[in-house]
Parts: sequence; C-alpha cells; structure tokens
Amino acid sequence: MKQLFVVAALVGILGVSDARAQERGGVRIGVNAATVSTDDSDFNPKIRTGLVVGLFGVVPATDMFAFQPEVLFSQQGAKVEDGGETGTVKIDSLLIPILARVRLWRNSPAHLLVGPSFGFRTKAEVEVGDETEDIKDDIKKTDVGLVTGVAVNAGPAVFDARYTWGLSNIDNSSDPGKVKNRVFSFSAGVRF
Repeated sequence: MKQLFVVAALVGILGVSDARAQERGGVRIGVNAATVSTDDSDFNPKIRTGLVVGLFGVVPATDMFAFQPEVLFSQQGAKVEDGGETGTVKIDSLLIPILARVRLWRNSPAHLLVGPSFGFRTKAEVEVGDETEDIKDDIKKTDVGLVTGVAVNAGPAVFDARYTWGLSNIDNSSDPGKVKNRVFSFSAGVRF
C-alpha cells in the first residue's frame, strides 16, 4: 500500500498531465507550527516550529479542478513541560498528501486544497536539555491526516497555507492514550 502512494505521488510530480496544463508542479519550502492533541489532561503540549520541504505535482482534470500529489519532509511534534523542565518531542515524517485543488473562480490565482495525507515516521525522539531519548517504539510508523488549505499563484511563485488534522492515534506506548498530530504550515514555492 505504501508503494502505491509513493508511485501515485511520483507520477504526478513527474508531470503526467494533459496538454492544457500550464504547470506541472514545483518545489516548496516553509515552516510548520506543530503540536499534538491528547486525551491526557495533565499533558499540555505547546507549538514546535519546524521545516517542511518537498515537491508537488499538478494533474489537471478540468479548468477548475486538478489533483495535487506531493512528497514532503515535515518536522512535527510539540514542545512539552514537565516538573519545571521543558523539552521537545520531535516527530519527523515523510508525508504524501493527495490533494484536490479547486480554483476559487475562473482565472483565479487562488485555489482551495483538500485531501488526505499519508505520513511515514522517520524520527521520533524527546530532547530535554542536552539529553535525547529515542521514542520510535512509542510512536506508530504511519499516520493519516486530513489537509485543508489555500494556495495562491503569483507568477512562477506559489504561496500556500494549510492545516493538517491527524486522524490516526499515533501513540504506540505500553499504556496508550490518544495522541494526534496537529500542524499548521505556511510555505512558498516555485512552479515549473
């Protein structure tokens, strides 16, 4: 299943589109404001900022609608505080969003983005001061989220703001609760 999503994203990124397309995709880089939601009332996570970078493709279906598959590296997680000590939970992932891209009106430079995102954890650790603890066994390897956002084209540039709601419980600890990713991203990119 994982390979199917990777192949679908790469096909879009490599520019499989019809002759009407004025763009085939591009690259984007930006910043995440990430945290997690949890059912633990004693755990009060804060925003962790991180990098988001990757490639996107555009596969037009009509003048108003296109598919936008992406492959992104995303730094997620949260800042935490426990007993006066602060730390950072770092959950970095390879994300494959498969988005519907809907033009807001004819010839509009703005598009609504919506669709699922499939995540594959690449790193999970807690950093407190100079100490780092690996928590890969406590965080599930995969995640599914729902993305909504807006993208605006400005010449060859594109600006994108989106929110991703984690739908999967990523807690894999021996005493699991409910932990889900929540990520706001803003990025800028170049279309080609």
